[in-house]
Amino acid sequence: MSITGKWDTVPLGKVCRVIPGYAFKSKDWCDEGIPVIKIKNVQSDRSVNTENADCVPESIYSDRLKKFLLEDGDILLAMTGATAGKVGKLRTKRPMLLNQRVAKIKPVEADADFIWSLVSSDEYQSKFFNLADGAAQPNMSGGQIEGLELRLPDLPTQRKIAGILSAYDDLIENNLRRIKILEQMAQSLYREWFVHFRFPGHESAKFKDSELGRIPEGWEVKKLETLYKTSSGGTPSRKVTEYYDNGTIDWVKTGELRDCFILSSGEKITAEALKKSSAKLFPENTVLIALYGATIGQLGILSSEAATNQACCAILELNKPFGRAFAYLTLLLRREDIIGMRLGAAQQNISQAVLRDFEVLCPNSSMLERFNERVEPIFDLLLNLQSRNQNLHSTRELLLPKFLS
Repeated sequence: MSITGKWDTVPLGKVCRVIPGYAFKSKDWCDEGIPVIKIKNVQSDRSVNTENADCVPESIYSDRLKKFLLEDGDILLAMTGATAGKVGKLRTKRPMLLNQRVAKIKPVEADADFIWSLVSSDEYQSKFFNLADGAAQPNMSGGQIEGLELRLPDLPTQRKIAGILSAYDDLIENNLRRIKILEQMAQSLYREWFVHFRFPGHESAKFKDSELGRIPEGWEVKKLETLYKTSSGGTPSRKVTEYYDNGTIDWVKTGELRDCFILSSGEKITAEALKKSSAKLFPENTVLIALYGATIGQLGILSSEAATNQACCAILELNKPFGRAFAYLTLLLRREDIIGMRLGAAQQNISQAVLRDFEVLCPNSSMLERFNERVEPIFDLLLNLQSRNQNLHSTRELLLPKFLS
């Protein structure tokens, strides 16, 4: 098929191969070997997290798995579950394999960068989401993906458009790399000081027994409620349109908690909704944690004041040294401990009562102030880079439809 000379509307399957992943058996999984990209690795920021990839032994690889081999720059699409419809571009320097429930979109008669620009846009993210809109479990098939229509110009025009948009993608990707490095720095600093106890002056420190094991003298183990106040939001009645129409107040749901700052919410409510419902306005720098559902334990930090639904628990500062960074890193690095306290059979959840009773290591104030001097600038830079990426993405989203029209 020729795609030169004019703009054509064609099914995605006409210019790309869609390859769903391989169904590995449970006995295949191991700690080391060939990394396998699963649905959990496709991120909401249009990237693919390869750091926590599960592996299969190298001995399992054969010609039958050749088509599931992944390369740097491959476009991946989550087909099932809470992240269905999300796309990510793989960045890797080593061979990887593709697991079931994730599809690889391989351009064959179109420019790969142009296809990425299309499928990663908000418009096509919405189209993929609608394809996956199942009743109980969101799901889409390879055939549905191939049937999605694309508007394509001739190849030279595709390359010109992709060249412009790729500049934005490169800046976004560079910022994402910097964000990942900063996150690792903050977490490493917390572990060094408050897990391994290699804080400044640790050589001469004396230790004592506690509920959490040996800790430095002068430090304590306290319940979270003694350091932070907890609160939850609410959902204004969906039957009252005035609560949502022309809303200007950010209203955060648990699906928007992605272990990063929350710059804005997908849905907004009105002042009337805030006044006549259990929703509350929480201040800037409030740390949020998801209490139940698929995102249980996920975290977010408000970049500005916002309301939340009832599935979000707000962690509010009571004492000055115990601010956003210490709360966020404690909840992040002890997430498994918190989730291990979950209750309920049908829909397991954690509650505010569980969080309030959660035992937290409490360093002395001078040590925590020194920690904040090191870590708070990192959080400020993380917020700055996230804001830059949001602006770059918004500009890119404005340019794409102009090119396509």
